[in-house]
Amino acid sequence: MNETEIFTEALKLAPGNERNAFLDRQCGSDIGLRARVANLLDAAPGHDPLLDGEKRWITTSTFRIEEKAGSQIGRYRLMEQIGEGGFGQVF
Repeated sequence: MNETEIFTEALKLAPGNERNAFLDRQCGSDIGLRARVANLLDAAPGHDPLLDGEKRWITTSTFRIEEKAGSQIGRYRLMEQIGEGGFGQVF
């Protein structure tokens, strides 16, 4: 198989062990070919190297902010709220 054929077939496989085994079989000892195909796979749309090899669950949490002006956190007292945004409140 040539580089394009290996790339096309590898895209059909899930990232991780299955794809790596396929690349090992097809590229053999040609590390240059393996590197070129790996670079193509890394640049493929939808590729996320953080998720390669395992499935991960991404969850979100909703935080309820209980602090308000006058609250005390450790030795600090919140005097007044000066801002608010996507990451919380600023006192």
